[in-house]
Amino acid sequence: RFIMDHRLAFSESSAGEDTCFFYRSMIVARKVRYWDYEGYYRRYRPGSTITDTTIRSIRGRIESFEHVAATLDDVDDKCHFLTVATQQALYAAALWVMSMLRHDTGERRLLLRLFEQAGLFQFLALHRHDWKAALFHLIATLPGKFLPVQIICAKILKRIYRSKSRLLRGYG
Repeated sequence: RFIMDHRLAFSESSAGEDTCFFYRSMIVARKVRYWDYEGYYRRYRPGSTITDTTIRSIRGRIESFEHVAATLDDVDDKCHFLTVATQQALYAAALWVMSMLRHDTGERRLLLRLFEQAGLFQFLALHRHDWKAALFHLIATLPGKFLPVQIICAKILKRIYRSKSRLLRGYG
């Protein structure tokens, strides 16, 4: 009933459509309850954007980030806005990590150029509402001569957040 009342649906036009669905449903919910229960089983299937580590998958997520960011327009409470914006900044940071950890330097350059063109650096700059998002922004915007430092930081960040983000499993 909740899904129909709020006209929630998966977007067919974006990679990671479940991300947009998640944000929209959390924004319109009056209450959200967290239950620390491992009763969910995810079947990893070939071609899934979660298991697909190709440049095409990362590119699709970067290009569709505008759909994720657009969910902020639905937030009317300032505290809620900061929470959602921070989560989205961490999602953008995960996309940056995946881009940085490409072994092929041409692919890395292409993805980082797309990241910039899609406005994700600006999004990170605008939504540094907690220390993690601020740290990601600082590392991601280091000058080009610090590329080796950025790669090392991306590897460390991937290890730290691997257990917390499905997106970072299988990268690098």
